[in-house]
Amino acid sequence: PEWIAGLWAGGHYVFHTDIGDKHVTKKYTPISPVNQKGYADFVIKVYRKCEAFPNGGIYTQYLEDNVKVGDNIMCEGPIGMLRYMGWGKFSFKKKEMEQKKTNVFLIAGGSGITPMLAIAQASVLANDGVKMTLIFCNKTKDDILCDDVIKDLEKKGANFKVFNSLTRHDESKHGAWD
Repeated sequence: PEWIAGLWAGGHYVFHTDIGDKHVTKKYTPISPVNQKGYADFVIKVYRKCEAFPNGGIYTQYLEDNVKVGDNIMCEGPIGMLRYMGWGKFSFKKKEMEQKKTNVFLIAGGSGITPMLAIAQASVLANDGVKMTLIFCNKTKDDILCDDVIKDLEKKGANFKVFNSLTRHDESKHGAWD
């Protein structure tokens, strides 16, 4: 219950498994706060077989079909080249950036939201005064991951603003898009 993952905002873990005779790795960033005790939450989008991708996502389908609550997953980390250390301070490749940032733009598409969400979350929860603006691009409204987490964060953080962009909005299904 006292375990803390040790990940910094912007970092990630590498998940490992063997599927058939192939070793497969995928990188994931948790969406739980960096100081969360006892567990870490990950958002993993399962890419199922479809016309555009006949095999789908081999790793995500493997997780869905073979890994159950309570199972162990081999992972390594934390790793990553970009670190948000709070209060407008970033480091890249373990070298602290000289200038403290007061206005940060985060851009994400699809499942790439998780590292950007971790940075925004760290800033908002610390109330560090840095203005964070997230531009989040998706194909459809149904593809928006972590929407409830993002909206909750936007309510908590006066300095956090989100702009969503859709490339294939279906007005007949979802109504007008603002």
